[in-house]
Amino acid sequence: MVIQILNTVLGNLSPIFGLLDKVEKNYCVIKKPEECDRTQPIIIPGNANARFQYLKMLEAGFDKNFFLAQQATVIGICSGGQLLLDETEEGGRCLGIISGYSVAMPKLRIGWFGFNERDYYFVHRYKMISEYAYSDNNSEITSLVKYKNFVGVQFHPEKSGPNGVSFMKEVLSDAQNR
Repeated sequence: MVIQILNTVLGNLSPIFGLLDKVEKNYCVIKKPEECDRTQPIIIPGNANARFQYLKMLEAGFDKNFFLAQQATVIGICSGGQLLLDETEEGGRCLGIISGYSVAMPKLRIGWFGFNERDYYFVHRYKMISEYAYSDNNSEITSLVKYKNFVGVQFHPEKSGPNGVSFMKEVLSDAQNR
């Protein structure tokens, strides 16, 4: 398995590299759709602005049809997860793969919060709303959206220490067993 990291020249990729090193998975960076192996998982890293990231992805050729043709798991992190939804208050339309949208919260949410009996590091100003959303019972904030082979997380597994490593191992193990 080789994990493909989507690079639209916006995100800081080195934390993702560090996470995948700890997960002990090979990875490569893809900048164009023709570099992609549709049978291998893709990570869409987060960026400060989901709409701007979406436009950069479209400019590079990564549109909805590209992702729908993907046979392996697609993992969106933070704004990368929000891009999988229909739209964002941060600027409009997104990929529209998972039914839902992201909305602005009154203030930045930063820190360690629980999900599935583990703590993860969150830093975000927008929250995901979807019928495919999962969160802890005590939180109104979505931690994860999942639909078919698409997974969007609001937290940052690459900044969540051992819990982030465990989470990524589980998601990639599920991807391998698809």
